Amino acid sequence: MSRRYEVLFIVRPDIGDASIKEEIERARRVLEQQGAAAIEVHDWGLRDLAYRIETHRRGWYVLIEYEAMPRAVAELERTLKLSEHILRFVSVRQPKGAAHAFSADQLSTAELSAEALAEEGLQDADEGEM
Repeated sequence: MSRRYEVLFIVRPDIGDASIKEEIERARRVLEQQGAAAIEVHDWGLRDLAYRIETHRRGWYVLIEYEAMPRAVAELERTLKLSEHILRFVSVRQPKGAAHAFSADQLSTAELSAEALAEEGLQDADEGEM
């Protein structure tokens, strides 16, 4: 029985655009070879990392949504572990009926909204201290 999954991985930014595209295509090929369906690739681009990984402060984020058997997840994770260009990755099984992931544009809007709420919360806390 196939299930919905998503994998988010971070590619080293210093390898160049062609190599980044090659890593994305390698992940897509592995999934296709394992019989995955409905493969959607969301290229989020270069973003700041929450903390330094190796010597990198930024990374190229890629989210792939797909439907597959569990063996496809295992093979994709094996491939990502073996790649020296992948800084980190995480695979998640999606519950039935879950909404699709954010696109890069939606993510930017969500980040801005979260930042605005956080700033508003900080301002409210500062006003309460007076």
